[in-house]
This record gives sequence, C-alpha cells and structure tokens, in this order.
Amino acid sequence: LAAVAPVAGGYRALDDCPDGRRVSVLEIHGTSDHVVPYNGKPPDYNGSVKRWLWLWRRIDGCQGSADRLVPARGVTEIAWRHCTAGTRVEHVRLDGQAHGWPGGPRTDPPPAPFAATWRTWQFFRSLPPRPPVSTR
Repeated sequence: LAAVAPVAGGYRALDDCPDGRRVSVLEIHGTSDHVVPYNGKPPDYNGSVKRWLWLWRRIDGCQGSADRLVPARGVTEIAWRHCTAGTRVEHVRLDGQAHGWPGGPRTDPPPAPFAATWRTWQFFRSLPPRPPVSTR
C-alpha cells in the first residue's frame, strides 16, 4: 500500500498504527462536517483532523513546515513534503463544506472550486513508484 486518501473520514476509533508503516496520505475534510466533526467530538475532541494529520506526519517522519496553497475561495491545501522514504502528507481543508463527497463523482478537471475525485487522482498519479514488499 503506497497511499491512502480519506474523504470526510472518521478517525475517532482508529488505532495508533503500531507497526509504523509509512504511506503517503491525502486527507480531504470540510470544516462544517457535523457527522464527523473537523475538530473532533467533545468532550475530548478525539478524532480531530489536526490530531490525525499530526500522527501521520510523525509516522512518515515529516520535517519542516508545510507548504500552503489557496487554489480557490474556501479551499486550503496544506502539504508536508519532506518526509521519510519519499512519502508525503497532504490535507485539503474545505471551509463550510458539510459531510460528503465534494464535487460529485466527476473524474475530469472540475469547473467547480474543488472536486475530490479529481484531486485524489492527481495525488495518486503524482506519487513515485514504490518497489513491492517481500512477504518472506
């Protein structure tokens, strides 16, 4: 497995990935998601997107500050690209977006400000090939 790309994912009940495998991550989440709140659920705010991204930056050994880009109004892309083994951790924060798949199921370049299908495909396509892992 080279990468994952959860969209509006729930991180509250996930284990801490004790084996520490490094994979690239693209996380897409709306700030107005009431099903899976961006800041986690009170009282402990477990499941917060920021905590989950921090965990993956630690697992992937990311160093330095993030690059930030605002490609459209309400869309902020944050990327940590200086990570171990060529991995990277990226996040797309969608201001005001509720729970769901942003932009619909399109696979062509989006005319709207953001389409999760297109952005996910761009992310996977941009990753360098990884050698297969031996099972022996």
